[in-house]
Amino acid sequence: QLSDRCLPNLLEIITSGNYDRDRSDNTGRIGLVGSKLTFENSELHNAGGAIWQNGSIWQYGYRDFRGEPEYNYVRAIDFCPAIASLVDAQLFQAVNGFSENYDSPLYAEADFGLAAQEQGYKVIYQPKSEVIYRQDPKPKKQNRSENSHVNPSENDNENPNALDIKKLGHKWCDRLRSQYLAD
Repeated sequence: QLSDRCLPNLLEIITSGNYDRDRSDNTGRIGLVGSKLTFENSELHNAGGAIWQNGSIWQYGYRDFRGEPEYNYVRAIDFCPAIASLVDAQLFQAVNGFSENYDSPLYAEADFGLAAQEQGYKVIYQPKSEVIYRQDPKPKKQNRSENSHVNPSENDNENPNALDIKKLGHKWCDRLRSQYLAD
């Protein structure tokens, strides 16, 4: 379910190329703008995503209260879910869309975010564009160390995303080592 101004709020950022009036580095080509995803119970699904050096990812704010200030300002992010995102058509064509090499859509989205940045585009989170995400309930609250997307297990059988983590980490190894934080 989309908020009333979901699309206009995304369009405002991608067409203006300006996402933060208080920062000097706020201009440039914006290639992808993502919405705030929430569950029906007001918990956050995510406020954008972060990528770590090893190729693992983190859905920022997962299962936290969606009204927290840290989830309610426009900012640059590593990637955003394709659900209710707006993508620059030239960027989409330049990187041949979302990769089909990943089992998890989250890793295809992270790969797309990295590809966008590689092409000189910014990926932006727009909290005023809110989408209610309907999904089967999951365990109540997970912190980063409990989130299976973040900490790949030594035993691939314990983490269903282990292969995707390796794929993303291998493909973007140089970029991740030089520009991203270690987990």
